[in-house]
Amino acid sequence: MSLGTGIFAGEISKTYRSITFPTDPFSFQSGKGQEVANTYCLICHSADYIYMQPEHSEKKWKAIITKMKRVFGCPIPQDQIPALSTYLFQQNSVSKRPPTDSR
Repeated sequence: MSLGTGIFAGEISKTYRSITFPTDPFSFQSGKGQEVANTYCLICHSADYIYMQPEHSEKKWKAIITKMKRVFGCPIPQDQIPALSTYLFQQNSVSKRPPTDSR
């Protein structure tokens, strides 16, 4: 009997389970660049992590994003880095807030 046709394998194929992952307690706030942040930053970081950072100049944010791209492999297109660095710089003065319920 092969593993694929055994009783055990048949039992597994009939069992369905779902996993619900916790949601991020905070979201990126509205502003030009929010979509870029949601698309690329949330691959590795929570929005909360970004809002925990100290205030940086726009130039410093650009350097951080460039490091994320070159060193850690963030797939952000080069032409999106200026918009994201401007957005993150502007977010330095914004308080983090829980996401709004979209239901």
